[in-house]
Amino acid sequence: NFIRGGFAIVYKARSKLDTSYKAVKVIDKLASEYDESCVGEEIRMMKKVNFHPNIVLLEEYFEEETALYF
Repeated sequence: NFIRGGFAIVYKARSKLDTSYKAVKVIDKLASEYDESCVGEEIRMMKKVNFHPNIVLLEEYFEEETALYF
């Protein structure tokens, strides 16, 4: 299952550690709409509001040459 946006896709994934479901956002860094500063701000905000019940918890993120995952 997935949801497609302008320059990102959010996938439903299952954790190998505890079999819980997670949302994984994959951002295409080569897309013309990609804005590194906006994505960085989104990650910083998610780190700050990880206590809110209506916001998905940011557990980790990593970056490759052409994509960002969180």
